[in-house]
Amino acid sequence: MKLHFILSIFALVFSCNDNSDIPAEEIELRVNSYTVECYGEMEGKCLLVQEGDKIGTEDWEFFYYEDSIEGFDYEPGYMYDLIVRKITVKDPPQDGSSFRYELIRVTSKESV
Repeated sequence: MKLHFILSIFALVFSCNDNSDIPAEEIELRVNSYTVECYGEMEGKCLLVQEGDKIGTEDWEFFYYEDSIEGFDYEPGYMYDLIVRKITVKDPPQDGSSFRYELIRVTSKESV
């Protein structure tokens, strides 16, 4: 009877595990000093960003402003270097990003 009870407890505990460990990585981002209009699947304002090895090059990517970076308050006129956590969204909406971003720290903020 005790064995049956213990097995029931184990089954209950392990069945509640929803694998909420979501893959995440720390990345470096550079955010340009101005925003641009985005067109395509989503329209609106976009930040211009560089990630990792692209920092310091002429290659800029659109980053939808609505997707934003949690904890980051963007001010036009400043170039930012950031360390952010890039988190995979478990079940992203069809029209949304499969990543979300959280600010870890601002390493540089320069007036342009």
